Amino acid sequence: MPDLHEPDIRLSVFAGNDHKFLKHSMSVSDIESLRDSRDRLIKVIELLDIYEQLIDAQIDSKAVMFKYALVRGVSIRRDVSFRTIRNEVNRNVFNTLNFGKLLLDKISYQPPNKEGQPQKPRRTFIKELWHDTDKHQQILIKRQEIYDTNINYVLGQYLRNYAQHNSVVSNTIHIGVHHERDTSNMVKYFSTTIRTELLNRLNREAQERAPEVIELPITMDGYVDGISELYCYMIELMRELVFNDIQRVMDFAELAVTKAELEMKDGSFVIEISSSCYNFYVNSTLCETISTTISKTNYPTQFQKTTFTNSKNKKQD
Repeated sequence: MPDLHEPDIRLSVFAGNDHKFLKHSMSVSDIESLRDSRDRLIKVIELLDIYEQLIDAQIDSKAVMFKYALVRGVSIRRDVSFRTIRNEVNRNVFNTLNFGKLLLDKISYQPPNKEGQPQKPRRTFIKELWHDTDKHQQILIKRQEIYDTNINYVLGQYLRNYAQHNSVVSNTIHIGVHHERDTSNMVKYFSTTIRTELLNRLNREAQERAPEVIELPITMDGYVDGISELYCYMIELMRELVFNDIQRVMDFAELAVTKAELEMKDGSFVIEISSSCYNFYVNSTLCETISTTISKTNYPTQFQKTTFTNSKNKKQD
């Protein structure tokens, strides 16, 4: 059966500082493939933005803890109350937990079941967009692996549910100074333990794996590291799929710009496609942002293994 054509396609082509309007003919399958690629790329950049906001929220949260370790440890600002500190810490942690939950649900989500109905299959970002069942299964296996090996990732998920539906995550702040035995260094520390009510909500397996004292900063580091590991693993799986969609958009853009007798001197373009049945656009900013971001996503965060110092260690003679 011959492919149907949409003969009355109107293109608004913007390349660099120039633009032109023209008519174009495309097969329906080509139009829909182009539109589907564009729609997937929009969802991809939304995912990339959520990940960036998660990392920024975690950095902001850690910065608050470092700030108050210094304020209470060496500053003359003794007017800063522990209540102020606790409230700011909880506010920043809440942001991190929620961005983490949002990203996890984008990557892999278990739809809720109504009582008496069969279990609904788990959804994944890859399967929803590209219908790739093999990579869908790999994501599920990886998520379970992280759950089995990273207890702080597990605790973070309990913590998010607790913070969302019950109370703030911490009500005890510990700030102080201790001296290292072998050096003259003075170390400022900031610590806060998670509310004990949370422990009663853990299942038996999580209780057995959890440390005796659950420290909030350590839990948050592991929670974000676990999500980042899953995210980076998924990015690697979908890298080729994303670049195929970008290439489809770029090929169409080059064709349209050439037909319009324009030039993409700076590589920028915006092309609006409209007809009686279709109305959407593609642009270079979307493609370039995704391509650059994914190309630089090579490894997950390592907050759990990262420490900070104000000086570079000298080599021993």
